[in-house]
This record gives sequence, structure tokens and C-alpha cells, in this order.
Amino acid sequence: MYKKVALYVLIACLIGTGICFAQRPRKRVFAYYQVPALDRSADESLSRCKNVMTDLAPTIIEITDGLGEIEVTPEVGFFELVKGTDIAISPLIRNLNFDKKIAKWALLSPSAQRRMVEKTLAVLESEPRYSGLVVDIENTSPGDRDHYTEFVRRLHDALHPKGYKLYVVVGPKETDIPVSLWVRAFDYKAIGEYCDYMILMTYNLHWRGGPPGPVAPVDWVERCTRYAISCVPAEKVIVGIPFYGYDWPEKGPATSLTWKKASALIERVKPDIQWHATYATPWFTYEEKGTKHEVWFEDTRSVQAKLDMCKRLGVGGVAIWRLGDENPEFWQLVGKYSKAE
Repeated sequence: MYKKVALYVLIACLIGTGICFAQRPRKRVFAYYQVPALDRSADESLSRCKNVMTDLAPTIIEITDGLGEIEVTPEVGFFELVKGTDIAISPLIRNLNFDKKIAKWALLSPSAQRRMVEKTLAVLESEPRYSGLVVDIENTSPGDRDHYTEFVRRLHDALHPKGYKLYVVVGPKETDIPVSLWVRAFDYKAIGEYCDYMILMTYNLHWRGGPPGPVAPVDWVERCTRYAISCVPAEKVIVGIPFYGYDWPEKGPATSLTWKKASALIERVKPDIQWHATYATPWFTYEEKGTKHEVWFEDTRSVQAKLDMCKRLGVGGVAIWRLGDENPEFWQLVGKYSKAE
């Protein structure tokens, strides 16, 4: 009898405190779904990883001019691919071709902002399966800072009363650099007040038009993440993880490499693959047709290093750019991360 009473008391205490019986929230796993698709790789990837993902962001809304007009790409089959899952679908809005002038004038004008908000809300309300909005306005300038924050506020005020979540994609930075060409426009603290999640573009540190180097070295990703969580609660921060790499020739711009392309290249040139311990990124060089090349790419070790960092810092989750670029094994790592205690 005593044992039964003790057991009942213990159960009551545990229920009252939420210990053991309360399931910890799963880490969010965002994936960007490129529209229009370049090939079927995104669909194949989505079919494989839909049990790992929590959120899908199809890139279907584009701001087409400085007046705030938008165009919407019709649904292209992703609803059918995620049928039977609990994946939240939040369309992504961006400035057409990330055009600087479109971003500037659309943000500068209050009437353009209102038009964008009204038309975007209408898109969300036209499809009951949409649960929120992802905002990805890029190629902004320092002078756009307050206007961008105001746009985020307007979206918050329009979407939240109707139950939609707001996700804002921001450029990565290690501090609030006043002279930065475009990341200065993102006021982390102010944006964090209005969005449900802030998604860091912690990739493309080295890009097609620049010198060769890692796309997302883990030391840099961590510094950017630490700055973000000093401005916004860690659980609201989503860290971007790239699934791609670049092949830089000795002269000229780099070529983007999906995992499939990187694997084919490695099979063809049979390089001596190196591991950079500080960057936690693999790389190699090769020569072909008289031209020297330097390649930096992502593998299971580099992805795991970034996931370990995310877990250590307690962020809200990760965002993958993009579906179709990856080694299928990457999703196994992401799945373990999302469910880890």
C-alpha cells in the first residue's frame, strides 16, 4: 500500500512539474524549395527527407517593381509531395532577381509597403495549407535599415492576428557593421521583436565571383550565430547550412557544385582531398586542360560540425539551402540533430 501511495505521489509531482511527461519541442528544419525548379532533384530530395523536415519554403512570391507589385508562381506539386505529413508550408517572398533598386524603392515607399503586405496576405489566405510567410529581401543597403524594419513590423501586424507565422531571412554578420554594403540593413534586435524566427544566411562567405575558400567555415558560422543570439533569443534563431560547394578555376568565376556534381568531379580527377581543421571543410585542387582549379565543398563531416555547433548554442533549428543539392546522408545527420535532447 505504501509503495502504491508513493508511486501516485511521484506521478502527481511529475505531472505537476512537467518532468518526463512533457516532450521537448523538436528543432525546426527548414528547407528551401526552388521555384521554378532547375530539374527534378528538389522533388526527389523532398520525397526522401519529408519525415525530417518541419518547414518548407517554396520561392513563389516575387516583388517585381518599386511600387510593391508582386507575382506569384502557381503551385507546382509540392503539396502532393508532402501530403500526409505535418510539414508547415510558408511561401517565400523576395525581390525579383534580388534587384537592388526594386528593394530600395519598394521599402522606401509606405504605399508600396502597404501594397506588398495586402497582396501577400491575400496569397496566404487563398490557400488554407499555408501557415506563414518567409521574407527574403536581399541586396539592400545601409540606408534601407529602418524601412526594412518597418516592413517587417507591417507584416507582423497583418499576419499575426490571423494566425500566420513570420520568418525573416537576414544576412550574416559578426557585429553590427555600420559601413557594410548590405548586412547593415538588417537590424537584428528590431527584427527579432516582430518575427517568429530569424533565419541566418550563414553561407557564401566565399562566392562565385570572389577568391576560393570555404562556403560556410564553421568558425565563421559560429561567430555569426553568437552575434545573432546576443540580439535575439537563441530559440528564435535558425542557422543556414549550405549543401553545395564551388569549383574555382585559376581565372574567372566559380562553378556551383551540387553533391552529385562534386562526386562526379572527384571520381573523374581523383584528387587528394584535404581537410581544413579550423574551417571544418574539405577541399582539393586539380588541373584539367592546362587550368588549375580549387574546390571547396560540403561533406558529412562538415555538415555534422555545423550541426554540433547549433546544438551547443541552443538555436531553434537549421535552414537548408537548398533541396536537391545534397548527399542523401546529410538528411540522416539533420534528422538526428532535430530529435536530439
